[in-house]
Amino acid sequence: SLERALTVTCVLLLVVTAVLLVVHLIATSSEETRWEAPPLLTRNTCYSPECIRAAAAILERAQMHRDPCEDFDAFACGNFVHQHSAPDDHYYTNVLISMQDAIFVRLKKLLEEPTTLNRTSAVSKVKALYHSCMNTSNVEEGSVAKLKELLREDYLGVWPSLERGHQWRPVTSSSLALEQRLALLRVHGVEPFFQLHVGQDERNTSMHVIQIFSGSPVLRSEYYLNETDDRCREALRLYRETMAQTARLLGAKDPEQDVEEVVEFEIQFANVSHSSDFDGPGSGAAGSNGSAANDSSGSYDSAMISVTLTELHDMAPELNWTYLLRRVMDYAGLQQTDESSLNLTIENDSNYMRRLFDLLNRTSPRTVANYLSWRFVMAYMPYLDVHFRRLYLDFRRRVPRPHEERTYLSRWKECVRLLSDSFSMPLAALFVRQDFASQTDNQVGMLIDEIKNTYVETFPRQHFLDEKTKELCREKVAAMGQKVGFPKFILDPVELDKEYHDLEIDDDHFLVNILKVRRFEFARDFSKITKPVDKEKEWATNPLIVNAFYDIRGNYAIYPAGILRSPMLILDRPQYLNFGTIGVVIGHEITHGFAGFGKKFDKHGNFSNWWPDDALEQLRQRASCFVDQFSQFPLWDSGLYVNGNMTLEENICDSTAVKQAYYAYKSWASKHGQEPRLPGLGLTNEQVFFVQYAQIWCEVVSDEGSKKYETETHSPGKYRSNGALQNFDEFAKAFSCPLGSYMNPEKKCSLWN
Repeated sequence: SLERALTVTCVLLLVVTAVLLVVHLIATSSEETRWEAPPLLTRNTCYSPECIRAAAAILERAQMHRDPCEDFDAFACGNFVHQHSAPDDHYYTNVLISMQDAIFVRLKKLLEEPTTLNRTSAVSKVKALYHSCMNTSNVEEGSVAKLKELLREDYLGVWPSLERGHQWRPVTSSSLALEQRLALLRVHGVEPFFQLHVGQDERNTSMHVIQIFSGSPVLRSEYYLNETDDRCREALRLYRETMAQTARLLGAKDPEQDVEEVVEFEIQFANVSHSSDFDGPGSGAAGSNGSAANDSSGSYDSAMISVTLTELHDMAPELNWTYLLRRVMDYAGLQQTDESSLNLTIENDSNYMRRLFDLLNRTSPRTVANYLSWRFVMAYMPYLDVHFRRLYLDFRRRVPRPHEERTYLSRWKECVRLLSDSFSMPLAALFVRQDFASQTDNQVGMLIDEIKNTYVETFPRQHFLDEKTKELCREKVAAMGQKVGFPKFILDPVELDKEYHDLEIDDDHFLVNILKVRRFEFARDFSKITKPVDKEKEWATNPLIVNAFYDIRGNYAIYPAGILRSPMLILDRPQYLNFGTIGVVIGHEITHGFAGFGKKFDKHGNFSNWWPDDALEQLRQRASCFVDQFSQFPLWDSGLYVNGNMTLEENICDSTAVKQAYYAYKSWASKHGQEPRLPGLGLTNEQVFFVQYAQIWCEVVSDEGSKKYETETHSPGKYRSNGALQNFDEFAKAFSCPLGSYMNPEKKCSLWN
């Protein structure tokens, strides 16, 4: 038909135009060519729309005239760095952040569409929560009054700094006032002195236990303890100022003395908590969130130890733990639960509780009360009126915590982010029903299978391992599970609505809604203590986050829907592109099972001493190579360097992952045949694989951000690509890099032979 003919003609013209554009970009970007690419190939070249888009995206980020053997990040990301700058509301930008921003834009549209669903449906509730967040007039009117209503003596306890004439007196009517207050703070998600969570028992991952982790002050310990560093002194000054201004906004007259005493308390608290390296519940991540723990020692001290209620009382007799847990169970709706029957585990730092209560014993009740109230108010400042929000966001932008969620200047973006944290499953249901291809599971499953097979083939070559350990390594990889996209129950409206049946959302009052959500989450999580672990239903993360995670206790990786999108994964494109992006992420997560803390857990996710001492010594020596390599990388012009010890586990995972993904692709291609090349690049498929990997980490960092990388668990993007590729002979071979060049050093680091 004429319509069909015109359609075909238009498509052909589009393809020809795109190819000419790609060739033109190559020509114009190569005026200063120092590295000569192979001739442009026309035979066996892919001209599909996806291939043309992929080639154009590579050219848009790359500077092809740069020498890939001297600085591969500059070759792959030169244009990206030239064309981008760090946003006002964050200290860096990269491809993954662009992906998250695109998801937020889509969510905004979905949330603002009118719904025909019943008000009691989970999706209707998430839309109501969004609208209450966007209703700034109501936020301005009632939020502060509601906050003050909670800060009363018979509930969370007053904030002494707000009392006129400093007339506050500690409560003497109840010797259990601290326990009551800590229990209520936990209900609202505030845990200053210790964290109470329900999680998997690391020695029997089919069961839930109550986990008790160390607490920590608001800022990183270095800000309190490093008195000679100008950056730390400035952070502490801003912190004092923020606390004082917050107290004044709530009616305090002269809070400076109280603020000074609270900060002095936190300096001592930082000393108390500083000796604990474990950051609480969590798992490894391929993106920005880092690992729950980094470990290069091979020590077999468990992160958690089982304790009885009696032993807990012996550790810290100043606190009535029986009463505290009773109140927590009551607030969770578990009145019939006998607290003496609860399974308890505590972080393996038995002296922490003793150090904490020694500090509390020598601190005035007024300072402790001020501190607890401040921690509660600070946690809820993002949900108050514009004065509190601006104060909070300005402070967090200038003094961010590691792995902290990004804060946004735009109200709608901040509302979407808050919903992503607080209401992730209904939000994900809204998104994936329209924006998640059904074939994604099969594509990701194929990539996982190929990379796991390649990983298993690695172990016979590890001559430092005995046969038993090799077999245990193979079994761990084979048993490693995966959660892809999202928990499938969210596609069933009945099941999803059942999960959120007990949560009521008000149309207007955002702070009230957030308080309801916090209490709901608390009750839902603690209700698990009486049930076995449901490994299919329980997800440890938001399905729309652009990241990936490895759960050491479950021995499975999570690949959320957020990261299974363009440019990380596209279904109808050559597989060398997917292996170079999401394939490397898969390899990274698998490696978390063998690097750092993950290697202390067996194939069932149970804590186990399964490595011989001589093998651990070999792994220690190999780890030290990575420490030396990455510690030499400068953090731009800051005068600082990458912390090779802090970033160790992630660097090992990156370097190992790119190798495993590359060999997995070569294995796949040997079975399925050589794929066509991308048009206009003059690059082989192997070269494009490495370019794709490097372009994951294209990044622009602000001057302030370059200093913050000193305390991150991930290296800057340019070193995640350059550092990993320096360790890979196949990369040097693909680009003909001479031995001794920057990208092909004689000394290379490797976890596996």
